[in-house]
Amino acid sequence: MDTIEKASLLRFSELIELLYQASTHPHGFQPFLELPVSEFNLADVALHIHNTTSNAVEAAWIAGPKTDVLIEFVENNLEEGNYIHDYIDNAPPSRFYTLLGDIGRRDSQYLTPRQKLVDKWFDDNQMLDVSSAVISRLENQIAMFSMHRDISAQAFSRDDVLILNELIPPHSTRV
Repeated sequence: MDTIEKASLLRFSELIELLYQASTHPHGFQPFLELPVSEFNLADVALHIHNTTSNAVEAAWIAGPKTDVLIEFVENNLEEGNYIHDYIDNAPPSRFYTLLGDIGRRDSQYLTPRQKLVDKWFDDNQMLDVSSAVISRLENQIAMFSMHRDISAQAFSRDDVLILNELIPPHSTRV
């Protein structure tokens, strides 16, 4: 094993350690989220718990240089038109899906007015790709992990997704 592979394994081990310490860490998931921003060249990353009954975000942790863009997304209530989350919500759980690799951008003529607002937000903020996963479901809650890459980076690769999938324990969808 060469030096680069050893360093990558150490960073991934650190990431896993931060993830599993989050429930007892004084800063919760924040340290865990900050590490992938640099490791995966992310514009932002978010872990959020969404109440499906009230349609409200109950808890959220965010990190990255474009967190203000995520806050704008929430403040403008764009979740309703987010066809990426709709796709992920109906896809097989416990894995990451990407916009460019799995879902595909939709032609604007087939988008609802709300979906057009989401696409406009995405493009206006120079986003390139998004990768998201449902990591847990309860009766009326869903926990999702999402991250964006902007045009200064490349789209998520299959290798990126394979590594990200290792962050989700098997059968983690029901608690």
